[in-house]
Amino acid sequence: LIYVFGTESYGLTKDKFLLFLGKAYIFLAILNIFHLLAYYGMGVFDILGPNIATQFWISLRTLNAITFLLAPIFMKREIPKSLMPFGYGLWTIFSIITIMIIEVFPRCFIEGQGLSNFKIYTEYVIILILVLSILNLHKNKDLLSKNIYKALFMAMILSVVTELLFTLYTSPYGLANLLGHIGEIYSLILIFVGFILHGLRDPFQTIFSKLTESNRELKKANRYKSDFLASISHEMRTPLTAVLAYSEDLLHEKIGPLNLTQKDHIYDIQTNSRHLLYHINHLLDFSKIEAGKMSLELSELYVHELVSEVANLLRSIALKKRIKIALCIENKEPIIADENKIRQVIRNLLSNSLKFSPSDSVITICLKNSIYPPDGILLEVRDQGIGIKLDEQKKVFDAFYQVDHHLNRKYTGTGLGLALVEKIVSLHYGKVWLDSNVGRGTTFYVYLPYFPE
Repeated sequence: LIYVFGTESYGLTKDKFLLFLGKAYIFLAILNIFHLLAYYGMGVFDILGPNIATQFWISLRTLNAITFLLAPIFMKREIPKSLMPFGYGLWTIFSIITIMIIEVFPRCFIEGQGLSNFKIYTEYVIILILVLSILNLHKNKDLLSKNIYKALFMAMILSVVTELLFTLYTSPYGLANLLGHIGEIYSLILIFVGFILHGLRDPFQTIFSKLTESNRELKKANRYKSDFLASISHEMRTPLTAVLAYSEDLLHEKIGPLNLTQKDHIYDIQTNSRHLLYHINHLLDFSKIEAGKMSLELSELYVHELVSEVANLLRSIALKKRIKIALCIENKEPIIADENKIRQVIRNLLSNSLKFSPSDSVITICLKNSIYPPDGILLEVRDQGIGIKLDEQKKVFDAFYQVDHHLNRKYTGTGLGLALVEKIVSLHYGKVWLDSNVGRGTTFYVYLPYFPE
């Protein structure tokens, strides 16, 4: 487990110290398995006994102490990719060969007598290495997280105590040896907990902190964007309103008589100015909604009347494209809503259908009783246009998104019409969705409750 966490968490922590420990523990685990299987009763090896088990234990504990001593070196340095597995692998293979095959490893336990001098003195050497490791760890504690430093410090202290216990027993089944092994289990648990805290909790806390900060910055940037759009839209709308007023005076010849050509040009100015004002109002409304400053002026209204009004308003545009607008009114019940906002929803949906519908096609606007959700009306705007691909259907309600998003796109617009529809409907506690097939057309559905609550 330590190996898994040390290596797999490196992508998050970039901690070479834990990576080194993690890689080392795979070789320590191999020696520990041989130590366990060498005892009587395991029935795995031909040669068994406490001496062989103790020999593997000495090899394991020496390598463990050396690992603690070397690990701080790699806090700032790269771990040699081939040198470390070669060195640890060589130690492991050398131990297995000298203990089990050629049997030249010094005797560590003599049955009937107890521990050999070699074993006892080696334990003292291991204790010395561990003490040096503790001092080295404390010296470099600023390079480690608080959690991993505490865990390793306590684990090394506990290892020193257990190594002293391993010099006192005369039977491998005695109390000192038992307490020593229990202490080593707790030492490994401390290391494992340190790996968990540093390898999982700390990185995710750091990531969460960074995400929180990024979210705060994004909200701040979004507020600036909304304020900017509102300011620009307002500053553009003021002179544009003046242009419309002056063009209206000119068309009515309040300043003086005009010939037919002059009237045509002024009419074009007025038409394009209204078109520009329409988009500016979209920007202004969108920035208000984004900033949470959009309020609804609720009143009782008849949606079927607004449908007829908007259809008549845009019928001239439809005639130019030879598009028929058909109405299907099944519900004439009043609702409580913002009249101007609902009018804008209907206009945006119908304008969108007109934009993407081919000549000689039909756009049908239906107003029905809503079956699901209940207690409301259902507005349907169905066209025979180009349709929307399945992977783009969820994006059409995103601000500034264009189905035709090429620079030289055929269909013009700001990409705010449907985004505003979705936001206005949401303010009324309604819902908007669509059904579309490429080449066969699109149907937009708007559910509005009778009472927005």
